[in-house]
Amino acid sequence: MAALTKGIESPAAYAGYTLMKPKDHLRAQAIIGKLPEMKKLLGAIIKKIEL
Repeated sequence: MAALTKGIESPAAYAGYTLMKPKDHLRAQAIIGKLPEMKKLLGAIIKKIEL
């Protein structure tokens, strides 16, 4: 079962919430897994430039 809040641009396979093409969905999921490390690195960079 699926619910759509907007029209689909073109007929194709879609995945995820928000609805996106499977390739884009997988890419987004990979990035989400890296967010904690990215946040830690960004914090270190900010600390370093605020001498």
